[in-house]
Amino acid sequence: MTRLTVLEAATYFGISKRTVFRRISEGKFKSEKVNAKVLVILDDDNVAKIDMQKELEIKELELEVTGLRQQLEMQIQQTEFFRNECDRLQLQVLAGSASNRGIFGRLRSLFGGQRELPRSEGLT
Repeated sequence: MTRLTVLEAATYFGISKRTVFRRISEGKFKSEKVNAKVLVILDDDNVAKIDMQKELEIKELELEVTGLRQQLEMQIQQTEFFRNECDRLQLQVLAGSASNRGIFGRLRSLFGGQRELPRSEGLT
């Protein structure tokens, strides 16, 4: 039999002290009072089961963390790819607009320096 203080039991089970007291009152935990302190009594078999459950949960969480790290790495690579693609497209647009300046300048001179090209009567 293992005896834990309420704080130790709360830490061990990953719950609050209030929950430990509630479980005691519900009869889920055995307890005893020693020198005005409440001690939670755990069977050694239950402690071993809990330890095994905790180890399994830890392994599951470690696997989940590994998967999330892989997803994050993939997202980082995709972000970098799209950032590079965006830069490439911006350069293409800039290069295109630089080469088109001459064309637009010639069109403006043809139409008397107007900012906009004349519209056809039938088109709106």
